[in-house]
Amino acid sequence: MSRIDEKAGGWEAVRDAEVDAAVNAHDEDRLRRLSVMPGGFGSRSARCRAWLELLRVERLQSTPSSPETTRFATPETDAETVVYTPHQDEGQVLLDTRRAFVTYPRDISSDAKADMQEDLTALICTVLQRHPALSYFQGFHDIATVMYLTFLSKVPRPREGATAQDREEWDTLVRATEVVALSRTRDGMGKDLGPMMGMLKLLRRVLAAADPGLYRISASISPVPTLPFFALSWILTLFSHDVDTLAPVQRIFDYLIARNPISAIYLAVAILMSKKRQMLKLAADLGPEVRLDPSLLHPLFQRLPPLYSDTPDEPTPPPGFHDPNAEARGKFDEPNPYTPIALSGIFQLADKLQAKHPFDGSRVRAHEVLGSGSVVRTYVLELGEQLDEQAKVDEKAALKAWTLADAEACIDKDVVLPGGDQLDDEEPVPWPDRLGGLARSRRIVTTITIGVLLIGVGAALYRSTGRYRLAAWWTTFMRRDISWARAYLGQYVPALRDL
Repeated sequence: MSRIDEKAGGWEAVRDAEVDAAVNAHDEDRLRRLSVMPGGFGSRSARCRAWLELLRVERLQSTPSSPETTRFATPETDAETVVYTPHQDEGQVLLDTRRAFVTYPRDISSDAKADMQEDLTALICTVLQRHPALSYFQGFHDIATVMYLTFLSKVPRPREGATAQDREEWDTLVRATEVVALSRTRDGMGKDLGPMMGMLKLLRRVLAAADPGLYRISASISPVPTLPFFALSWILTLFSHDVDTLAPVQRIFDYLIARNPISAIYLAVAILMSKKRQMLKLAADLGPEVRLDPSLLHPLFQRLPPLYSDTPDEPTPPPGFHDPNAEARGKFDEPNPYTPIALSGIFQLADKLQAKHPFDGSRVRAHEVLGSGSVVRTYVLELGEQLDEQAKVDEKAALKAWTLADAEACIDKDVVLPGGDQLDDEEPVPWPDRLGGLARSRRIVTTITIGVLLIGVGAALYRSTGRYRLAAWWTTFMRRDISWARAYLGQYVPALRDL
């Protein structure tokens, strides 16, 4: 069993005091400012207090559904707990948690890893059983992993001789993860990926407003004009799936938990802009081939740079933090081609982007995409704020009234507006001029075919195997893209018209 050091010194002690003062005063604005600063919320214990305050865990009352019987409901040490009906996605949860804790933490025994995987299964299944309307997606286990390693001071949790503190930590972890599922990732835990397509549509608009040149490049990496699918796992899993070390993911959670869930798309755009210079150099190194086949740029867009969790003592990455020629590590097949980027600068840029291009402003127009049931819109209800002039409410009454049951009632209800999950027609992407030749056209056709298949399969992998819910999205969105490709490229490859 590994015990996480609770002692904080130097800048951490100062930051912990600032976090405590903000939490005691319920000053979320101050916590938001602290989340951007080097070091974020400081020590593990201070981070836990800040997350609990920002998630409003104590104020959002849980109203669990359908008490029945299951082996996964609660810790074995809690003898008085209500148990629940098994959730239909638990088989997929088990498959995913068996692959957890591969890249971090390091230097743990195989027995400890197995116990931690069992803990993670119990955590996720508890949340799903309490709220059966939620649907598990592959990648939620990455989010739960970050919560697990943050809230527990000892991992794996004790199997025997658990103390009152151990049980309290576990209960707090479950409640916090429950709130994350219902208040932050709820739109991705419905019957299909329509809401995530809406978020990608908004990301596309933010990028077009913030950096038109980078937007045009990103839009050209697929032969078929489409949404920025390279960022799907980023926003769906709050970046936890694509970062292979814990500290930067915790810092990203500091930032995102302190803000409206829409902040994930601004953070994604800030990362793209921060790695733009490196990405263009890497693209140039690919040579003239990339001009003929822009899809070669897709991996450069999809791969996150090494995100450095800077602190006041270490504002820049130490020597040897990252070697682009090192052997592949973690879950990726190739070494990371990018050099490290400090997170604090990315966070500051993301805040500036959101201030300059607000999500309900004239450029992003989220009100055309997201409905009243989206986590983006209900976030203000949790805060007790006003949605608009027609929905004025008393702030204290709204804050007191909002519960997790209210959040659960929003699953699949008015999350994305009609057409909100489809590509905009207003900004068509110019087709490359240099198509010349049947061989090249065949390569483009092959790229389209493979790309469509990979997008479909890749998106499906984020859904539980027991209940794929992609049919509606596939038939409307992807069929439209295939029809466009068939009509346009038919003039170059006659056989394509007969597909």
